Amino acid sequence: MKRFALAPLLTLILALAACGTAPTPAPGPQNPPDSDDPRPAKPVNVSLQLDEARKVSGEITPAGGTLELTAADGTRYTLTAPAGAVMSPLSVSMTPITRVDGSPLKGGLVGAVHLEPEGAEFYEPLTLTVHAAKPFGAKLMGFNSHEKGEEFYLQPHAASGQAVTLQLLHFSNPGVAEAAELDEDLIPMPSDPRDRFENDLALDLTQESQIAGKFYGHVKKRLEAARGETSEVRAAIGVFLTWRNEVARRGLDESFKKQIYEGWTLVAQAIEAAVDKAVTACVVNNDPRFVQEILEWIAWVKRNPRLKPYFEGKLEAFEAKARKCLRFELRFESTITERVTGLEESATVRSTLPLFLTATEQGFGSEYSGTGTLESVSYTARWAACAVSGATQTGGTFDLRKLTLSWKDGKLGGVTLEYYPGTTHNSYTVICGDQPIPVNGSFWSAAYATILHFDEFNPGNGGLLATGWELLPSGEVMARKTYTRDVEFGPAVFSETTTLELVYAPQP
Repeated sequence: MKRFALAPLLTLILALAACGTAPTPAPGPQNPPDSDDPRPAKPVNVSLQLDEARKVSGEITPAGGTLELTAADGTRYTLTAPAGAVMSPLSVSMTPITRVDGSPLKGGLVGAVHLEPEGAEFYEPLTLTVHAAKPFGAKLMGFNSHEKGEEFYLQPHAASGQAVTLQLLHFSNPGVAEAAELDEDLIPMPSDPRDRFENDLALDLTQESQIAGKFYGHVKKRLEAARGETSEVRAAIGVFLTWRNEVARRGLDESFKKQIYEGWTLVAQAIEAAVDKAVTACVVNNDPRFVQEILEWIAWVKRNPRLKPYFEGKLEAFEAKARKCLRFELRFESTITERVTGLEESATVRSTLPLFLTATEQGFGSEYSGTGTLESVSYTARWAACAVSGATQTGGTFDLRKLTLSWKDGKLGGVTLEYYPGTTHNSYTVICGDQPIPVNGSFWSAAYATILHFDEFNPGNGGLLATGWELLPSGEVMARKTYTRDVEFGPAVFSETTTLELVYAPQP
């Protein structure tokens, strides 16, 4: 069964749809999923039919989002994401499921959808509302599965009139079916601990003592054991949020105030340990794969009032530690050579600006500015008929007006740079015969800004605009923009080789 985080992201379980033939068990006996639950796994796979022609797509952003569709039978589906469910924009799609074969729920399918990207997980629960096209019976069951029907399991739901809602922290196949003829012998026992926990919540938690027993016997133990390994932390938080949502659904917040507070404290401790481990890994291994994970944890801590009591007075130190892993550099290097009859002039400059990615309550930071030194690397001037002496060049200040990073589906999706590279000053003495002639100018900066990059001039701020960056999938260089060209300007030819790079550079 496949689970993954986009953008690091938390977990819960969704639902599939029901109606059809006998359930299909997954092959072979399996071991219990964890030591706290000795019940042997009894996974059930189902077969789904999708109406691809009615598939709809949209986007969830840190501010939230809504996706709606109407199935061929008139059933309407509304997927609603609250603010903070994701920390960067996520492309999503929803496809109606028309048939579920092999389900233990024999009363008939009310409605179900296939949600993508499969395995996406969220920091706040999304709500799927199924507006049934026709009346349904009194006994309903929510359900879910993975991929295209693997490991079917049950899920809590709420019904009001002709509308049924399910709370989702994970994407796959949520749905609702009538369960008047539920065959208890065919009820699944999922192999995944999170699925099993939600399956239990949907079936048998009717007494407060049972809900308390689930917290102390399962939820708390999972949180205490998840210290540092991100996948374990996310799984444990998913179990806690599943339990927490069920407590809220039953209106028992006041009765379980102590357990809720204890659970959020353990969540905070687990996040702190996960960030510590990720920072160590990214700094030691120079590995940028942990950057998104750290940014998402910090953003969630900042926007989640339930975590603030634990991080009160500690957040600054927490961010400072993570900052080591969130350091990048903007590197700029440029060589320009001018050739005209009797004269060749060439200059190389470079600049390196440190950048620290940030996380806010709204998600990842996206705009950065600053200044750095434009360093002169080399400068030469040659006259065909005259001698040249004392050729020197001084650099200037590289002005980063605005670097905009766009995030998409949990990854860097685009780079836009507004900048002014700085003004250079060069001088030399040309000797033709007995007469030395001093020459002063701004060769490199004049050629760069007014000849080679004039088409990128931004009248709004007087700088240059660099777009169309190449995004690199691996390695320390995350994005690159290059210019290699020859440009004729009057009798002269200007040759340019310029590279701009966004480089991952964590602090030791």
